[in-house]
Amino acid sequence: MRGWRRYLLDALTAVGLTTLFLVAHTAEEQEAAGSVAPLDPRGVTLLIGCGLLFAGRSRWPRAYAVTTMPMAFAYIALDYAPGPIYLAPFLALYVLLPVVSRRLWLPVVVVAGVGFVTAVAGWGGGPVGDTAFASLVWFGGAGALAVAVYLHQQRIAAITARAETAEQEAARGAAEERLRMAREVHDVVAHKLATISLQAGVAVHLDRSGAGGPQREALTAIRGLANDALGELRAVLGAAPSGLRPAAALADLPDLVDAIRAAGLPVEAQIDLADVATWPDAGPPGGAAPAVPDVVALASYRLVQEALTNVARHAGPGAAARLRVCRTGTALEVEVRSHGQGGPGGLPGGGRGLVGMRERARTLGGAFAAGPEADGGFRVWALLPLAVGPDHAVPSPGGSRPGAGGPAGGDRSGAAA
Repeated sequence: MRGWRRYLLDALTAVGLTTLFLVAHTAEEQEAAGSVAPLDPRGVTLLIGCGLLFAGRSRWPRAYAVTTMPMAFAYIALDYAPGPIYLAPFLALYVLLPVVSRRLWLPVVVVAGVGFVTAVAGWGGGPVGDTAFASLVWFGGAGALAVAVYLHQQRIAAITARAETAEQEAARGAAEERLRMAREVHDVVAHKLATISLQAGVAVHLDRSGAGGPQREALTAIRGLANDALGELRAVLGAAPSGLRPAAALADLPDLVDAIRAAGLPVEAQIDLADVATWPDAGPPGGAAPAVPDVVALASYRLVQEALTNVARHAGPGAAARLRVCRTGTALEVEVRSHGQGGPGGLPGGGRGLVGMRERARTLGGAFAAGPEADGGFRVWALLPLAVGPDHAVPSPGGSRPGAGGPAGGDRSGAAA
């Protein structure tokens, strides 16, 4: 509860406490007629003050506590009729402890207890021993309750802060991954634009007709548009025009697997891209399989790289990995399974690597799933459409059949995620 609602609740509670103190005092005074001091204006002021001051306990907790306790002790010491006002010092202590330093908790409880004993004993005229014991019980209980509530609130605040930090880190990781993907896409697209510009320029050079007809104008326009697009792409992505580098491709996967093996992780690799039987775009019988788009090949390479690197970094002794990359229908399926005890937290890389892999699959309209398996291993699975675009998004994993769907459990995201 925050803001005006808390202050309104405090005000209503203060009115209720004041009413309770006054009504209870009237009843107690009638019952103990002659044995207690009659209520005079001073006593009424103390009663009303102890009640109404509660209205400021959220906004000014220290001021509430240091004024309520002396007023309550004064009321008790002046031998007015007992009643619920005896609870006022304990309420003040309950409010005060959470807002003072921990090293002051014990001194505050001791001072409050001494004040209560002195007040009840009538400034030396009452049973100090019994009163001291009662004070120890009541103030100790109030202090323990206040400390327990304070520690619980601190624990909740810490959990909330950790959750917010994790959410911010996940968002930052996704943003960094998108930036990295954008730069990689720049390398792929810029290479193609540069090729278009070069080929158009060659065609213009080879056109020796000199007539400057529509064909030559079209080729010149194509070359100009390609150069403009290349410049705009570099400007938007902030890529320095220091030369294009070839993007990673599926043909580079064997080298990646060899590097992981050299790092000490046994990897069983199955890379099969020849299955085109179910491809509607495969062309005539005996024709070549459609090429995997560069962005899909790059995303697949990065997925395998991240998954195998996480296994090598976090898996325990005796761990091994199994990689499978194959065409499945009109999509490319990537699966990495690890066996052996994982690192702390159960998720490779603490989950941050999964954020990037999920983001890559989602950006291409693919499906992604990751999670632990029953044998203690971990499985990462992705299905990337070979026809890139929103109209070619693949459905999210809906089953757990090995090799065809998502993993039996774990985190999932797909085109609809």
